[in-house]
Amino acid sequence: MSALATPLRFLAIHPAELSLPAVLKCGQSFRWSLTTFTAHTDQHPQSTPIQEWSMAWHDRTVTLRQDDLGIHYIALYPPQATEAYELDLRTDTTKARLCDYFVLDVSLRDLYQSWSTRDPVFSTKTANGAFNGLRVCRQDTWETMISFICSANNNIPRITSMIYRLCETYGTRLPDPLPGSTFSSKIKLPTHHTPQPVYAFPTPSDLSDSSVPERLRSLGFGYRASYVSSTAKTLASLPPNYLSQLGQLDYSAAHEALVKNFDGVGPKVADCICLFGLGFVGVVPVDVHVFAIAKRDYGIVVKPGKAGYELVKTRLGEIWGPWAGWAQQVLFLADLKYPAPGTEERRSPKKRKSDQMSGDLRAVEPDRAKMEPSITDSSLGLVPSSGAIKVESVETGSNLESFKPRRLTRSQSRI
Repeated sequence: MSALATPLRFLAIHPAELSLPAVLKCGQSFRWSLTTFTAHTDQHPQSTPIQEWSMAWHDRTVTLRQDDLGIHYIALYPPQATEAYELDLRTDTTKARLCDYFVLDVSLRDLYQSWSTRDPVFSTKTANGAFNGLRVCRQDTWETMISFICSANNNIPRITSMIYRLCETYGTRLPDPLPGSTFSSKIKLPTHHTPQPVYAFPTPSDLSDSSVPERLRSLGFGYRASYVSSTAKTLASLPPNYLSQLGQLDYSAAHEALVKNFDGVGPKVADCICLFGLGFVGVVPVDVHVFAIAKRDYGIVVKPGKAGYELVKTRLGEIWGPWAGWAQQVLFLADLKYPAPGTEERRSPKKRKSDQMSGDLRAVEPDRAKMEPSITDSSLGLVPSSGAIKVESVETGSNLESFKPRRLTRSQSRI
């Protein structure tokens, strides 16, 4: 599939403010694909380990690579998307999307300092810096809703696989990511590297047909198939801006509307939607990992159930403060049996698989879920674009006290 390629660009940001391995594999988003390979570059004639992250992002495929100085990124558009492509060339809409998605106007180092001051447990667990750079993304609310409906009684690898099959079946195919495209110089890749096809996330209308539940069950969705279909039909019948309007409400009203109106959305899934999709930064979703953290590290001993869920959420919110949802994500990753981000290659494949399966996202109380018993542009089909490499930097906010947290919006998230 040919593609319109933007110039390779660069976003200067410190790894302590954004770590792609930490953010993109910690159970908050499920469509970023990691390609790891060893290659030779003009600057590095010796074999160099490389990690590139790619996702079909609405109308384009975006590929990222991080080094100590920042993020190298490139966007690929379908040949017919000339208007969006030309706008990106003029104004770098991909950079704007990255800054919005990763909430880069929020100073993560200031938040870590605040949490460490408030909470000795957080300070101890993050003292070695292994989990620096973990921030909560501001994701598409519709995609977040479906992803976390699929998360009930599930684990990260399986959710990732389910979401990929959903997009493969019902989404629009976009240009395949190109391994090595985040290098400005030619790179020699292993000959066996074939990129995985990528697909945009389907719309509510795409998932509203009566045939969808049966098809999803055949794809391994189980009881979640009917929830996905029902939620899609409900949302397709509502005004297009319904979910964005939920973000204008206070947390309690938004949470209540999600639980009341959408099948498969119980208290915990609604909290995930509020945190990851609506920008309510103080919300602490409580799954088995957070429940264990509360008991083991903070002495919060409660019985599973609605009352226990609410107590754990409230107590942890009091400990971590206004940005408790972000703090929870850091300790959630630390509690998974993953190694520190970036150390995967030191484990055996058997151990790696065992650790991945521990990324269990079950709720303490099931969310109304019925438990089931050398590269060239021409050789790659690229249409070359003009323009020099663009180097940009990001300034993060720092005034924690000036922000009165309720939610993050697409236009205002500075702390």
